[in-house]
Amino acid sequence: MRSCKEMRQDAWNILTGSKWGWKILLNGIVLYAILLAVVFGLEFIFEAAGIQTWSSFREAQIEAKRSGVTLTIASGYEALRMTFASGFSTFVEYLFSGIIAFGLVTTFLKCVKNDSEGWFADAFGGFKRPFGLLWLLCLTGIMIILWALLFVIVGGFFGGIVSAVLRVCGMVTEKQMGVLIGCMCGIPASIAAIVVSFRYALAWYFKVEDPETGAYACLTKSSELMRGRKWKLFLFLLSYIGWFILALLPVFFALGTLSASAAADGANGEPPVESTEISMQLRIVLIVGFSVSILLMVFVGIYAAIGKAIFYRDAKAETCNAKAEIEASESEA
Repeated sequence: MRSCKEMRQDAWNILTGSKWGWKILLNGIVLYAILLAVVFGLEFIFEAAGIQTWSSFREAQIEAKRSGVTLTIASGYEALRMTFASGFSTFVEYLFSGIIAFGLVTTFLKCVKNDSEGWFADAFGGFKRPFGLLWLLCLTGIMIILWALLFVIVGGFFGGIVSAVLRVCGMVTEKQMGVLIGCMCGIPASIAAIVVSFRYALAWYFKVEDPETGAYACLTKSSELMRGRKWKLFLFLLSYIGWFILALLPVFFALGTLSASAAADGANGEPPVESTEISMQLRIVLIVGFSVSILLMVFVGIYAAIGKAIFYRDAKAETCNAKAEIEASESEA
């Protein structure tokens, strides 16, 4: 495959040297607006109907605690009702998240292929098969969790043995045993989750190219394509870290200005400034800083997403060329 720099350069040329930048931005705004409308619309409906979810109940508990009131669940029926409401809300959010993911990947693939036909309408193709996309989203999460749990069990088993031996030898305390077991469970599980997430990182691209492909088949194809390329993709995405740090600089500058102002007030013997008493100048600095960072993060996010689509295109082309060469050599033999 080509180097990270070459693939990033391709992504940069597409983003800055063509009309795809505003097309991607438009599709992204519309798709996320739909997701936000569904989420906030569902909250509004629940609130109007007097239905609480567990998240809204916890928020109400926090507000009541500030007033010195303890808020409890009235009955088991109320707890069951909140559980069903929370489950339905999560189901709807995941359902539309799959649709949004499908639309964004569709847009990025069309961008990389420079296929302008149906660039806007095809982004909403996920509405034709929402449950298949939901299953792909859930199955990916399930596979990552199962692999992580496997390493938790293995790490816990060996961690328990090692910590027990060290405890018998008097080398660790009971508290240190718990820390050691936690590290031997958590670290391998986290690494396994990251590796598996990279294994299935290209599943959505296969789903977009052939919507009839099942969720498990997409994961299998992604796993095959990513064999020997997981580290390459990791390094490729890591190469964008400088851009993301650059995008966060305006926020750091705004927060630094706020901290410097608070430190100056403290040095002058003035009481700590409440958030409602922040000067207009500092408010403007904070608003501008956060706004600029959000815009830059969106730009860098699109830049990285185009790069990932290029990685998929190059990896698939390389695999197809390798298979063609093998078939040609076999036919000659």
